[in-house]
Amino acid sequence: MESSTTKAPPFHIILRYSLDPHNGIEENLRQLERFLEESTVNEVMFLLLPEERSSGHPTIEAAKPWVQAIQQIQVMLNKHGVKTSLNPWTTTYHCARGRSLKPEQDFCLMFGETGVANGITACPRCEKWQQYISDYFCYLTEEIRPTAMWVEDDWRLHNHGSEMGYGGCFCSHCLDVFAAQLGHPVTREEIVSKVVQEGQPHSWRKRWLELSRETLERPAKRLATAMHAIDSTIRIGLMASIPDVHSIEGRDWNGLMDIWTRADEAYLIRPHMPPYTEEPPLTTTPCYSRQTIALLERDADI
Repeated sequence: MESSTTKAPPFHIILRYSLDPHNGIEENLRQLERFLEESTVNEVMFLLLPEERSSGHPTIEAAKPWVQAIQQIQVMLNKHGVKTSLNPWTTTYHCARGRSLKPEQDFCLMFGETGVANGITACPRCEKWQQYISDYFCYLTEEIRPTAMWVEDDWRLHNHGSEMGYGGCFCSHCLDVFAAQLGHPVTREEIVSKVVQEGQPHSWRKRWLELSRETLERPAKRLATAMHAIDSTIRIGLMASIPDVHSIEGRDWNGLMDIWTRADEAYLIRPHMPPYTEEPPLTTTPCYSRQTIALLERDADI
C-alpha cells in the first residue's frame, strides 16, 4: 500500500508499432500522429521487417528504407515529446517458415537434438553471425539513436521449429567445444541420452547446461560492447520467454541482463505476456509474467 509520503512512479507507456515504408506510409503517418495526440503514449517502439515482411536475416541495404522512414517520423515524434526505441524483430531467427540464408550469409546453423537444422537459425557461437548482428544493431543505433534497443525472444536455443525437436544446439562447433571440455570426442546422440536420462542426473547435464548458457552470453557481451561504443546511453531491453522453458534450457536472464545493463541502471525487460491467442490478456492468468518478475535480482522497468 502506498504511504502518505511516497508516490508510485508514473507509467511510461510504449506503443509497439510496425511501419512499412513500402505500404501507405503517408496515411499511416497521419494515423500515428492522430493516435499520439489522443493517447498518453510516451514512446514508440518500431518493429523492423517483422514476420510477413521478413525474407530472412535482414541486410543493412534492406533496412535502409525502414530507417529512413523512422528518421522522418522522429521529426513528428520530437514535436510531441515522444521517444523512439527499436525492436529489430529477429536475432538468431525464430523459425524458417520457408525462408533461408542469403548467399552472403555463410552462418553456422543451429542443429536440434534431431540432428536437423531449419535452414536459417544461426548458432549463437558462430563468429560470422556475431559479427553480422553487431554490425546490424550498430548501424541502427548510429542512424536512429534510439533510447533503447529491444532484443527479441529468439535469443534462445529452443523453439526454432518442430523439425529441430525441443532445443539446444548440436552443431559441429558446439559438439567440438563440449568434446574439448570432456577431453574426448562426443556425439549428439550421446549428449542427448545422458542429459535427459531418468533418475540421478548424469554429470554431463550440468556441464551441457553451462555450455548452453555461455553460448547465449558470449555474443551478448560482444553486442553490448559494440553498441555502447557508439552510444554509451542506449539501453538494451530483453523480450523474455516462458520461465519453465528457459530454465530447462539453462538460461540465466539475470546474468544476461547484467551483461546488457549498466551498474546504475534498472533492467529493461518484457516478460512473456500470455496469451499469443485471441483471448483477452485481462482474462488470462498472468503467471508467466509474474514468475519472471519475481525472479529478477534488480529493479526493472517492465
